[in-house]
Amino acid sequence: TRRKSTERNKEARGGRSSYEVLDEHYISMQEQGFTVMEIAIALNVDRNRIYDYINKYDLPAPIKKSRHVGA
Repeated sequence: TRRKSTERNKEARGGRSSYEVLDEHYISMQEQGFTVMEIAIALNVDRNRIYDYINKYDLPAPIKKSRHVGA
């Protein structure tokens, strides 16, 4: 269920909230060119929480990588 997956993700983050993890890592990962999905997977944070975080603090969104290679 959703609650169990939320608890698993929190446990994987060392018991910290998604915002605590994003406070620590978001800016450096964004500057390195990570996409929202890459950040979400690396930090065990739901991608929607990342968008909420970006909007709440008026931060720059990561640049989307093109799906069309060589186009």
